[in-house]
Amino acid sequence: MSHLLADHPSSVPIVYSPFMAVIGGGPGLGEDWHFGYGVALECRSAVFNCVAGERVSSPGALGSYPFWDRSKNYTGIVARQGAYGTLIKGINIERSIQPTIERWAGCG
Repeated sequence: MSHLLADHPSSVPIVYSPFMAVIGGGPGLGEDWHFGYGVALECRSAVFNCVAGERVSSPGALGSYPFWDRSKNYTGIVARQGAYGTLIKGINIERSIQPTIERWAGCG
């Protein structure tokens, strides 16, 4: 499992990332996420300085957002279907209710 969640492009520059860039007519997150095998390694920083695999997800182009917070031991999914390129909206929905989710999961 740890190999799947490892930071695979750590030594290769990421030329484009929808999490950093402006997409779908709106701003990206301005965050430097990296990638494992089939998952995004989330990092809420402009420079990747996070523990790889601590929080992983696989945002969909239409805004769905399955996530796994390994540090707090919970998973979830925001199920939505928006226009193509609205993946940031699903992430922002989860972030807006994250404190409630963490209280409910007993980790907030």
